[in-house]
Amino acid sequence: MTSSSIRKHAGTGPASDQPAAQVHQGARTLGERRLWDRAREWEARKGRIAKDSEVLSRRLAEQTTLNQKLIRAKLQGEISAEDFQTFKASITAETARINEQITALDAERSTMQDLCQQAEVQTLDLAKYI
Repeated sequence: MTSSSIRKHAGTGPASDQPAAQVHQGARTLGERRLWDRAREWEARKGRIAKDSEVLSRRLAEQTTLNQKLIRAKLQGEISAEDFQTFKASITAETARINEQITALDAERSTMQDLCQQAEVQTLDLAKYI
């Protein structure tokens, strides 16, 4: 498909009835709307990430506390070596799961920040041609 046929199908540009100035203004407005929509979505997701992060931090703190209590109980002879190993394995596995989730949230946050910065740069570049 050629650029003129794309403009004709899109209803914009020289192949349509729409003046070029309106096309550029509409593109800028559409680009700005998309940027604002993405920014709003990102702000909402950042809030959810922050809440998820808080929950995961609390869960990690709980596992640390459980581990400390487990060690105390073992040292004081309150639990058997077998029970100690069972609980220790469970706490270690849960701690690893929590850390994986924290890493995933951090990666998502970083990726979204990079994408937002890239979109902003592209929008600024597009504005130079309008």
